[in-house]
Amino acid sequence: EVLPGICTPGSHHCEDPCPNDPHNDIDQDGHCGDVDNCPSMANEGQEDRDGDGIGDACDACPDDATNDGSDGDGVGAADAAGGGVGERASARFGGGGGGGGGG
Repeated sequence: EVLPGICTPGSHHCEDPCPNDPHNDIDQDGHCGDVDNCPSMANEGQEDRDGDGIGDACDACPDDATNDGSDGDGVGAADAAGGGVGERASARFGGGGGGGGGG
């Protein structure tokens, strides 16, 4: 499939629809990657509830502009109640806090 505006072999008149995006809107949501707030996942409306510049479709914490949850541990909103998925996974794989065990 050839996207509209992209030069095809034998074409004499063409224009790059996304001159600053070498992938020419790879997620095909109508927004070139250099201005798309979620260039890897289609989000035509560019929704960004928390205003952090990361589109809701890609934002781990779409209601938290710091993407940290309420406890400040850098894990995210899924962990806001404490002991969330992020912390459990981190502990399971030896990440975070006091040194995680050898292998």
